[in-house]
Amino acid sequence: MELPLISQQRSRLESILLVIDSPASVESLARALELEKSVVSDHLRAIQCELDSRGSGIDLRETAEGWRFYT
Repeated sequence: MELPLISQQRSRLESILLVIDSPASVESLARALELEKSVVSDHLRAIQCELDSRGSGIDLRETAEGWRFYT
């Protein structure tokens, strides 16, 4: 089964989320990626839904401090 390619925007966002030590706000992620906050937010929600729907051992969670991957 061939999976669809993800966008470069999303790939860059995932890369940042993998290396951060603390949660990051949508605003700080948008600044780092030079994207609109709504675009970043949409990508975050899509990643979160995909991980949840396939029962992944990795969660993308939003806390009061921001977004971060958790295991």
